[in-house]
Amino acid sequence: MSIKIMLKALFAACLLATITACGASTDSGSGVFSYANLPAKGDAVNGQQIFEHGKADAPGCTTCHHIDSTASIGPGLGGLTDRAGSRVDGQTAREYIFNSIVSPARFIVPGYSNQMFGLYGTKLTSQDIADVIAYVLSPAQ
Repeated sequence: MSIKIMLKALFAACLLATITACGASTDSGSGVFSYANLPAKGDAVNGQQIFEHGKADAPGCTTCHHIDSTASIGPGLGGLTDRAGSRVDGQTAREYIFNSIVSPARFIVPGYSNQMFGLYGTKLTSQDIADVIAYVLSPAQ
């Protein structure tokens, strides 16, 4: 095999590894995905199960958050529906919560540090995350 062919193969392998590591894949059951891949509707009942118990080696959100306003390791989520849409300019409440789940270091609530599990975007499916969002934004919360 010529050096030129080997270099092309090596370049292709490096390019593929870089694209995969940067999360450029879409949601195929699990993996990093973008807000654009998030299903339009979530199931709040399933979201509650994931929030409370976790899934796929990802801890439940209750490890750090209370669904009411009680602060813990992370902020309490009571009133989240009212304040999430104004946390980050240009983001809806749903988009803010999505980004908080899959990229927790993107915006840190003042008074807290980034201690959140950082692999929800690879452990949960886009539907799972839509379900959690539906739960935390549901009127009963």
